Amino acid sequence: MIHFEETQAINRTFKIMLLILLILFLLLSTFVNKAFIIGILISFIFFIIFSSLKLTLTVFDDKIAYSLTPFHKSDRVILMSTIAGIDIIQPSCVGVFGFKIKNTMQGTYYFLGGASMVRIKIMNGKTIYFSTKHHTDWQTLQI
Repeated sequence: MIHFEETQAINRTFKIMLLILLILFLLLSTFVNKAFIIGILISFIFFIIFSSLKLTLTVFDDKIAYSLTPFHKSDRVILMSTIAGIDIIQPSCVGVFGFKIKNTMQGTYYFLGGASMVRIKIMNGKTIYFSTKHHTDWQTLQI
């Protein structure tokens, strides 16, 4: 049974900034030379990737499934029996432009906005951080 589901995406301000950058490259390429075509293509690819970036979290009775589109082809699953603890933290400053996707020694971060982060400690020593806008749903979760 599903307890709750949450979907997050990159904020609109960052998408607009990428679009402006793409338009700037287009304008500069018409006045300078053909070498800016590579910059245009790279900007367009980044715009497409960041526009389609979406984090989906689904909490079931026995597992937590998450997927980061377009990078994860299928859901990643954390079984409730392997979770050592879940808590809510308030980040002071995370990432540039309000998002961060990073794999470090401290854990894996999936931050796409929101005021809070959910820290999931797994028994094998790994820690996964998810941004959330529904921290009250996570607080009601019983482990």
